[in-house]
Amino acid sequence: SPLTPTMNSNDSQYEIRNCVFAYKCEADWETLEDTNKEKIRLCHACEKEVHFCEDDKELTSSIRDNFCVAFERVEKNRIVKLMGLIRPDSR
Repeated sequence: SPLTPTMNSNDSQYEIRNCVFAYKCEADWETLEDTNKEKIRLCHACEKEVHFCEDDKELTSSIRDNFCVAFERVEKNRIVKLMGLIRPDSR
């Protein structure tokens, strides 16, 4: 999987093919406002569209287009939704 958790101090930091969360959103995908667009909801905290990505291709495309994203990954044997803005890692 291109998403691999790495430990950084006491928190979990996610890296996606040399990318990191520029901003990790604590909002809940389920509570975001529906739009007429499939898999896109509106976040009122930042007034941006959030694109739900079901696979690596959608995630890569959304990162390239600089969209806020939501996606699911398995973490400690349960599915969690992660949301935020992901940018290339400048390290």
